[in-house]
Amino acid sequence: MASRIKKIGAVVLILVFVLLGCGSYQGFNPQTYSVDRIKNTIDKLSSKEFNGRMAGTKYGRITEEYVEARFKEAGLKPGGVKGTYFQEFPGISGNPSGEYILEIYDGKDMVKTYKYAKDYKSFAYFSHSGEVSAGAVKLDSLTGNIPKGDGKLALVQGFNNAILNRESKILSDLYGAGYRGLIVRVGSTLSRKKGQFGYEDKSEASKMPRVCVTGNVFDELLDYAGRGFRIHLKSAYDVKNFIARNVIGIIRPKEPSDKYLIISAHMDHLGVDPDGVYFPGALDNASGVSCMIEIANAVMSQKKKPDVNVVFIAFSGEEEMLYGSSYYVRNPIYPLDGTRVINLDMVGAKKSMPLSILKTGTGHRGSSEADIFERFEDNARDLNLEYELTSGGASDHAPFADAGVPAVTLIDYEKVVYHVPEDTMDNIGTHNLKRAMDLTMAVVGEEIYIEGEEAGMPHVYIYVIAIIIIAASGFIIYRRYCLKKVR
Repeated sequence: MASRIKKIGAVVLILVFVLLGCGSYQGFNPQTYSVDRIKNTIDKLSSKEFNGRMAGTKYGRITEEYVEARFKEAGLKPGGVKGTYFQEFPGISGNPSGEYILEIYDGKDMVKTYKYAKDYKSFAYFSHSGEVSAGAVKLDSLTGNIPKGDGKLALVQGFNNAILNRESKILSDLYGAGYRGLIVRVGSTLSRKKGQFGYEDKSEASKMPRVCVTGNVFDELLDYAGRGFRIHLKSAYDVKNFIARNVIGIIRPKEPSDKYLIISAHMDHLGVDPDGVYFPGALDNASGVSCMIEIANAVMSQKKKPDVNVVFIAFSGEEEMLYGSSYYVRNPIYPLDGTRVINLDMVGAKKSMPLSILKTGTGHRGSSEADIFERFEDNARDLNLEYELTSGGASDHAPFADAGVPAVTLIDYEKVVYHVPEDTMDNIGTHNLKRAMDLTMAVVGEEIYIEGEEAGMPHVYIYVIAIIIIAASGFIIYRRYCLKKVR
């Protein structure tokens, strides 16, 4: 009798283990990633080899090809246009270019030369290219009646934001009044911080060189001008069209599905300044694209294929005006209906700060718009992470959100190193990298596997059935053997 009880018990245990195995969460292991690999990729992408990764340049193309190679290495299938990993798109970029000069002359003798980014920097946004060597006069304002310039440079005490208005005629009026150069005082110190925006200026004013200077330099220039010295100024700001490429790879599900999870990050950054200093962009956003590549490796390493299509997109042109993601939304390769987006932008800052979860919109908790946001919030709480809930549209989730696609961006917004050459590996922290990966992997696991689908029933039902089997088996053993022995 004892042997029969043991055999029945063994069968029951096997049934229970099989049921619980089927009910386990698709075998997804959220820890199948390496922070060291992520850091190695960040280090490479932020190196001089990629020279700032600016979209539409030689180094932007090198970056695209590197990400393509990493997608292939991970085992992703081509997810782009015509069986490739790429999707081309056009954009417009504005950047300081060529040689910048600010010098003081006494006759033919150079008295002083100033250093780019320390004493002066580019005057952004409107295309121009020019050089002048002349005297200078101070203008208190660029509005109202502007006195005649007679070929001199204008020294303007304060920056007027109206200059940046595309409809403004301030620069044209200044040139029309006879000024052939513009120097604007902007503050006590300068930063190399820059954007990639620009507007093409086809007016005569585009011949006028222009720079911004510190307060001390401005006062010196005034003094030199008052004593009859000449100022030699040369500058150029190029606004031009470019072609760049999004890099796209895909993991297909075990069965056809009309659902898509996009995991994205932008790979481009700010390129090089006129004096050759490059912008490494370690945090912004070598970190995000490196995490995305590691997530691709992690998903591919899982024992079971996902239940939905998992699309990995490295966007380009983000630094200009979200060109890559905006183009994708206008020309989607996969249906936007049924698509959800997880975007990684500046994750893994060394500085202690809460991880920001950028919300897509105003959907109330429980609504379809808020669903993926809720998953991040709930998992962040379960993992006991320091985080903050916020909203914003300055990353690649925004075009998707505007099109009604549920989308979330994770970001460590470290303002001190934002868009400056100091954004190096020194600002990457292991703790915050792991924080972003742990949270993202937890949500990815929930997004790509439909709970209980493989077993054909939800978890709770499986556990209930297991309990019923154990109880029923115990009851049968008791009735058949224990009661029989008593009788």
